[in-house]
Amino acid sequence: MEEGEWTFFYNIDERKNENKNERPEEVVKDLTRENPGKSCKDIMSTNIPKSDLYWIQPDGDSSPVQSYCDMIFQEGGWTLASYGHVATTGYGVFDDRNKNIPNMNHPSGYTWHPNKRNNSQGVIGLEHGAVNLARGAKNMIMAGGGNPVSGGINGYSYVYFIDISNNSNKITFANHNRYHGAIGTTNISKMHVVEFTVKALKGETGSEKRYALAEALGVTWGDTYPTGYGFAPSNSQYGSWDRGPFFPSVHTGDRPAGGCTAVKSYPPDVDKGCPNYAHYGWHSLFTTQKTGQTSIWFK
Repeated sequence: MEEGEWTFFYNIDERKNENKNERPEEVVKDLTRENPGKSCKDIMSTNIPKSDLYWIQPDGDSSPVQSYCDMIFQEGGWTLASYGHVATTGYGVFDDRNKNIPNMNHPSGYTWHPNKRNNSQGVIGLEHGAVNLARGAKNMIMAGGGNPVSGGINGYSYVYFIDISNNSNKITFANHNRYHGAIGTTNISKMHVVEFTVKALKGETGSEKRYALAEALGVTWGDTYPTGYGFAPSNSQYGSWDRGPFFPSVHTGDRPAGGCTAVKSYPPDVDKGCPNYAHYGWHSLFTTQKTGQTSIWFK
């Protein structure tokens, strides 16, 4: 499978027959590629759907793609945007079993298989990746642990809810690591550090103030090892931390000195990305050394 490819899952006709008597077909979104919803929340507003694959096309993207919609957890309407997998918990480990989340601005997504997520990585296969999906959302969920093939948010061991509705900065998912968006470059403006509230819904309890580079919804260490999506306790452009939630991404290692053992380019703005580096696993709200699948959802 080449990068940027993604797969359709054709169960549409069967579900169309199941739903056609529930509501007039002209108001029911998602049943065909020609009638997508802008998001899973949009689909939920005109349908009475179960959690499943649905056709999604946010404003600003030229064609639809199927994603998994969780129509139950926290009142439903959650769209899967990306996923990865962390296998190791050691200090500074390069391991090909690690599958860091790809950059969420990857054109046409990246190896998108929402019903085959285990031990893998992917970004929703829309024209602009997950950018427009996130721009249209008010809330974000980070779910990690376990290794589900498919299914919804409750299939993960840890779940965190973040209200992103007060983020006044335009989400771009541009490269946000220490040598790019964290400080600003010719092509990427310096990103803004913004405070968010993270609430643990499963696996841990409590709410904490955390910080992220607002345009990327991510954070980065001073040497880029690691960089990823999520939040950290430090109110700074870059630094170090031992609490999250934080999921490593391929922005790790993209710096002049390089250093990654499996360096790879990820368009449009990651030249020396590192898909296999993990620093004490992924981070929960209060600790590190977590393993298993990582996933990001928007609503």
